[in-house]
Amino acid sequence: MKEVPDDWDIIHFHSHVDIGSGKHYDSNRKKMSEHVWRGYLEGEGSVCYAINRRAANFLLTGAFPVRYLLDGFLNKLTRPSLSLEYHGYVCHPFICGVSNTPSEIDKISKREN
Repeated sequence: MKEVPDDWDIIHFHSHVDIGSGKHYDSNRKKMSEHVWRGYLEGEGSVCYAINRRAANFLLTGAFPVRYLLDGFLNKLTRPSLSLEYHGYVCHPFICGVSNTPSEIDKISKREN
């Protein structure tokens, strides 16, 4: 956290595009310190992140009625058109990864209490 700029709204601790891979939008990230980059469309595949109160309010304001998956909506916090207002960062090396465990979301409503 010492390396993350004080103006952060969201910090991604994982991204679906690896830092330095040169894939997709990786070249649009800006290195801020040894382990922190200015994020660029980091929402897709979000598996671990921190948000502050301002970002939480932004997300809650746009969450209802439901129009987007959360991953897609999180992209707005690091979208270039909003990047002057909201500040998103991604840390590397990632502190978590994605498992290949199948989702059980569709089974939740079928569970017994």
